[in-house]
Amino acid sequence: MKKIFVLLIAAVMISGCGADSEKSAIDTLEQKLETSKDPKDAEALLEAYSKYIEEHPDDINNARYLYRSASIMFRMNRFATATENLKLALKNYYESDNSAKACDLLAEIYANKLQNPEVATTIRQALVAAFPGYEGIEKVKGEITAETKPFAERMEAMIPQMFNETTGKVDYRSANNFVLNCEMYALINPKDQENPTWLHRAAETARSIKLFPKAIEFYEWIYNVYPTSEKAPQALFLHGFTLDNDLKQYDEAKKQYEAFIKKYPDNEFADDAQFLLNNLGKSEEELIRSFEKK
Repeated sequence: MKKIFVLLIAAVMISGCGADSEKSAIDTLEQKLETSKDPKDAEALLEAYSKYIEEHPDDINNARYLYRSASIMFRMNRFATATENLKLALKNYYESDNSAKACDLLAEIYANKLQNPEVATTIRQALVAAFPGYEGIEKVKGEITAETKPFAERMEAMIPQMFNETTGKVDYRSANNFVLNCEMYALINPKDQENPTWLHRAAETARSIKLFPKAIEFYEWIYNVYPTSEKAPQALFLHGFTLDNDLKQYDEAKKQYEAFIKKYPDNEFADDAQFLLNNLGKSEEELIRSFEKK
């Protein structure tokens, strides 16, 4: 037993030494880029950041590395990739001291580079609510005009724009924008009690435009982060239904239906989940015939 303990301690120490060495190498690359401004040095630093984050996913320093990566990409006009890094920093390292700064840069990118002022406003409203002590909060507040309606009112106004009443079709641009706004607000201000509702609406919108993996991401977000929400049971059920009906991933759907029935045996969707579980893989016509026999 003592030998195993010693080996474990040694492994931890070796891992720590490796991380310190990599951080030192990153520091050197940062200093080099600061002096040279050479795109090749920028690429080398971005690669070092990416490698460190992959090998040390639990290190809180990753928030800073992701922010710096985004800043470099911003200067290189890689705005979409920069936003993904900032979102990853907020999703995985929200408690970092860098989170408010990440939100601020995210808003700037959407406002001035990606030409999406609606999302930029959502980010800033969420930032003001979540990080009132942020050193740049007055500047952020100044970017929100007095006429700007609260997040919920803006989203309610956006919903009718997603559907063309004349054609009966979904406006994909408006739908995508709605999904992104809901995602950003919940990501930046996770303590808002209305987040499960907006994430649910975003998930259903994502399904309507066939963004099924995104819909599943939102369902998981609801029942994992807000397990006591009234939307949690439905999110778990709809996760299974999306796997079953939309993605035809029956083995995974089976797991979700079984998890739902076990956790919520008295829920109004429990009978539906059992019926779907018993008829996995059947066509709509077969399902209708099965239902008629009941």
